[in-house]
Amino acid sequence: SSLLKLLRTIEPEKIQKFTDTDIFSSWLDRKGYTGLAEDIRPIHGEGAGFVKTLADHVEKWIEIYRAENKI
Repeated sequence: SSLLKLLRTIEPEKIQKFTDTDIFSSWLDRKGYTGLAEDIRPIHGEGAGFVKTLADHVEKWIEIYRAENKI
């Protein structure tokens, strides 16, 4: 997925402001990915470990949504 590729390469400070204010999870929720949005909403932090955690959660949900034929 392009979202996963982006998260694997993005500079942490570029995504942090969107996760700190729940903009990222709200966007995912509006796109119909409610489970993923709820899963990542409480994730906050900074640095490479923070972005890796986000990417890992997205990767997990990609598999779930594929199994459910939602993507």
